[in-house]
Amino acid sequence: DQGEDVSTREIKKILETVIAEENKKKHVPHAYMPFGAGPRLCIGNNFAMMEMQLILSMFSKRYRFEVLSDQNITVQPLITLRPGNGIKVKVHKR
Repeated sequence: DQGEDVSTREIKKILETVIAEENKKKHVPHAYMPFGAGPRLCIGNNFAMMEMQLILSMFSKRYRFEVLSDQNITVQPLITLRPGNGIKVKVHKR
């Protein structure tokens, strides 16, 4: 026994299901896609991706990044995998 009766657990499960279903109804497809999708796709997305790669390349030439070991890195699966709570790094000038 975990300190609560069966009916309380059942009620909590039903409420969680109802809340989850209400949130699904509010979900707007493609709401968090940075460049949109379909006919409303951003015409500058390829340029922005290329620009991001150039900037990351410039950063990696000038700085060294060290991932801090005292953290719990979790994965958040969305459109792509991303860290759930971010990743703390130390930046060192080269």
